[in-house]
Amino acid sequence: LTEQGQADEAIRIYEALIREMPEAPRLHFSLGFALARARRTKEAKAHYETALRLAPDDNDARNNLGNLLVSFGRFEPALEHLEAVCSNLPGDVHALHHLAFANENAGHGARAHGICEDILAIEPDNGDAYTIIISTLHNDGRFAEGRRFAGRLLEKVPFSLPVLSVLSHDKGFEYSDGQIERMKAAAGDSKIEEDIRARTCFALGRIHNHRNDYASAFAFFRQGNAIRDRAIGWTAEEEQSLFEDHFKVFTEDF
Repeated sequence: LTEQGQADEAIRIYEALIREMPEAPRLHFSLGFALARARRTKEAKAHYETALRLAPDDNDARNNLGNLLVSFGRFEPALEHLEAVCSNLPGDVHALHHLAFANENAGHGARAHGICEDILAIEPDNGDAYTIIISTLHNDGRFAEGRRFAGRLLEKVPFSLPVLSVLSHDKGFEYSDGQIERMKAAAGDSKIEEDIRARTCFALGRIHNHRNDYASAFAFFRQGNAIRDRAIGWTAEEEQSLFEDHFKVFTEDF
């Protein structure tokens, strides 16, 4: 139900089941997942923590809790959880990617870069790993190095959307007409995951902004926002609630 966009119904069912089986860790994990999808993040955190208390080796609960903490800027506890998952699942590319992403957001660029190199040793054409490495290079002002590194993948996968999108932060990168057209096609392709489509639109907006084509830039930014708003489906009240939850991170123990 949660995956089908029926998080509220899933929450109702899992809460009823937990009243019958309060010590079932998988039920707490599933409820935490549904609550997170419903943006009830504080409650989601509590149920992930309960799942871990009942089943300390539950890597799914630990991973999701770590990612939730990253979204609230609580990087140190998040990294502890995500590092534990990687230790329990050596060589798991998804676990490594989450750890790299958390390190990047925590400002640990060198660590994120190193973890992504480990990913590329397993999956040499992993676009997400390339994206994080390029982003860390950009953050250090090493744009030329980022371009050279991106070229390693673009030689093999010239239309890698994650890499083409992150390169839009680099005013010095020259896109081919074919790459721009492929990005435009992806932005309008309803078969592609909405988050990827939104990021592609934002990238196209930045590219056109660099080219001083402000009307096109504005149109792509609007398109990206519309896709993201539709994917998230938040009301103004829900956005305010999420803001208040984020604010609590800095004012009290969350």
